[in-house]
Amino acid sequence: MYLLPKPKKYEKKQGFYEISWNTVLTIDENMPLDGTVYAGILQSCIQKHAGIACAFLKGTQRTGDIFLTMEPQLYAAQEYNIKITPDGLTVSGGDGAAVLYGVQTVCQMVMQCGGVLACAEVHDAPDILHRGYFLDETRGRVLSLPYLKEIADRLSRYKINEFQLYIEHTYLFRDLTELWRDETPLTAEDILELDAYCRRLHIELVPALASFGHLYKLLSTRSHGTRTFPSWTGWHITPSTRPTSGRCRSSRICSLSMGRSLPQKSSTSVRTRPLTLAVKSPVRRQSGLAKSKCTSTM
Repeated sequence: MYLLPKPKKYEKKQGFYEISWNTVLTIDENMPLDGTVYAGILQSCIQKHAGIACAFLKGTQRTGDIFLTMEPQLYAAQEYNIKITPDGLTVSGGDGAAVLYGVQTVCQMVMQCGGVLACAEVHDAPDILHRGYFLDETRGRVLSLPYLKEIADRLSRYKINEFQLYIEHTYLFRDLTELWRDETPLTAEDILELDAYCRRLHIELVPALASFGHLYKLLSTRSHGTRTFPSWTGWHITPSTRPTSGRCRSSRICSLSMGRSLPQKSSTSVRTRPLTLAVKSPVRRQSGLAKSKCTSTM
């Protein structure tokens, strides 16, 4: 049995548990509404990989059921336990995220074994509370909202709970039409929907931006290019003409209010407080040419 991430405990026992046509996914009555999300994930997995359509409901556990329950008095946040016996399967967790992680582990079992699972006890808890994945949305084609949701599903499967989405010119900033007009950018509506989708999977969607040299797309526009390139005459950026130390000085980039306004514009579309702001490619930053201005701006 291959489980990722590898649980702290996997103890195989005698016997097998068989998922059958009359198996019911039972959600503990004390579980929050999110319990239906977890049951739905497992229901879809069993349907796809075992060919069995299981119903789910809220109630008390019966023999043969797959039972989802929260037991915060026994387990910490994100800590889960799975017990598989010939008479049923129980997923217990310290909170909603823990129950979801237990469900995802059962899904991995079903994907490998179908509807017949070896009896076992599985226990796991994270060594790192925040486990992130960074996706660059600016290179190549802009990924669609359905595909981004698929990525969130995959992250949830492997218990990743932070999704950092890096954008430059691939987000529809309301007042910067020159920045994204050549693209098919993600809209605020897309991000709001993705954020809500991630929230159901206990994933925190974190917007990510980069400053300094990575603003070259913005700084090549007519509206904002003259702030950094006083002699701007319609200069077009290509891989060979991207800003270098002679063309784009960090002192002028840092003076742009964009260094503060872009994060504000992007973060208003998500519920999260964190924001990843990469201070990348600071031209002549280390030489001291504009150190004081860069430091004061940031």
